[in-house]
Amino acid sequence: MKIAQLAVDTGITFKINDVVDQVEQDLPPNYPTPSKGAETRRDVITRIAQCIASGQLYEGQ
Repeated sequence: MKIAQLAVDTGITFKINDVVDQVEQDLPPNYPTPSKGAETRRDVITRIAQCIASGQLYEGQ
C-alpha cells in the first residue's frame, strides 16, 4: 500500500524488488520463514507481489 501511494504521489514506477524490500522491512524481526522446500521468504513475497501486480491473484474471483 505504501509503494502504491508513493507511486501515485510521485509518478515513479517501482519494480517488484522495491515492493519485496518494503515488505521485508515491515515484517516483525521474529516473523517466521518458510519451513518447507528451498523457497526463501523473499521468494514467497516476490511470487505474491508478482501475482498481485499481474492481476493473476484476482483471476477467477
